[in-house]
Amino acid sequence: MYLHKASTEITIGSKFVFTDFPSLMNKHLIKFPGVSKLEDMATALILKGFSFPEMENYIRSVCRWGNFAGVGGRVIKNNTRKQIQNAFVDAYAHLNTSSPNVSAALSSLNQLHGLGTPSFASKHLRFLNPDICPVYDSILTDKLPYSFSPTGYSEFSVDCQEIARLLNAAKIANPARTTQSWLAADVEAAMFACFYL
Repeated sequence: MYLHKASTEITIGSKFVFTDFPSLMNKHLIKFPGVSKLEDMATALILKGFSFPEMENYIRSVCRWGNFAGVGGRVIKNNTRKQIQNAFVDAYAHLNTSSPNVSAALSSLNQLHGLGTPSFASKHLRFLNPDICPVYDSILTDKLPYSFSPTGYSEFSVDCQEIARLLNAAKIANPARTTQSWLAADVEAAMFACFYL
């Protein structure tokens, strides 16, 4: 764990003050709208067993949200439907257990041609389980101490979950959710906004 805690701030490669998280989250929501719609799409996809054409729509939509719509087309073109479905079913199985394994989930999606590396695979995991799955891309890996690998992604996930717990305990409201609670994906979004927006 790379996280260092203080009463009103945390350090994780850089220093983040708890009270800055809501405004950073708002910046992210403005720049990358449609998060709740994609989370709903992921929920529907899970309920339908990762079937097509919903699977294709999900991949294209997540890649478009991540500002590289072409990645979705390459994934659909360079993998069979069965390969895509199997990878997502396997990834979700690793997330949907009493002891989730985000590293194994990421590795499952990294098997797909065109979706490899943590960046776009983690974007898909982020919507399948935002409680524990942040996005981890090159913007963050340049600023944070985690390796750009399934192991580094897992370490980042653990720290984002802990920061979410600390923000919730400090009663810092999350503007992205009606519950006002923080999830690992929201913590990452605020960090991304700090470095990129």
